Amino acid sequence: MSENKNFQLTTLFKFWITGIIIFFISSYAAFWFENDYEKLIRNLFEMLTNHNISFYHPYKYFKLASAEFVLSFGGFTSVLIFLLRNQSMKRIFRNLIAAMFAFAISTSLFCYIDGTMKLITCTICNDGKLMLHYGALNYDLVFTMSLIASIIPAVITYLRSRNTETNINYSSMK
Repeated sequence: MSENKNFQLTTLFKFWITGIIIFFISSYAAFWFENDYEKLIRNLFEMLTNHNISFYHPYKYFKLASAEFVLSFGGFTSVLIFLLRNQSMKRIFRNLIAAMFAFAISTSLFCYIDGTMKLITCTICNDGKLMLHYGALNYDLVFTMSLIASIIPAVITYLRSRNTETNINYSSMK
């Protein structure tokens, strides 16, 4: 009995250490792609509003990676790996494709809705054109909401597989 409990503790310890390492690695990676993501958001705002929104770059514009952006990506990858850990490779591949698709769709949809609302509420627009400062958008909110939308397929798959395991366990007990 003691040997089994020791094995469970070792497995649990390895699981948590792996999760923490994945969190730090993905948080570090988020530092490197935040600026590219912000450029993507600005381009989507311009394209999805038919170039009625444009952005200007102030002379002294310097921005470091935000904590919300970095921590949300670290948390997302840790949770995603936890959800996918006991699934088949085929199911993992499907979930990753669904997550990327959901991320792209939710980011585009958020940019379209927010850009359209900014144009509707614009009172100082010049012929329906709006000029915004780089910092006028909440990039972190777009990113975090897109991550939440993209993890939904993995959560559904995890809950379904867990429900199936529970039904199998209950049927074997009868």
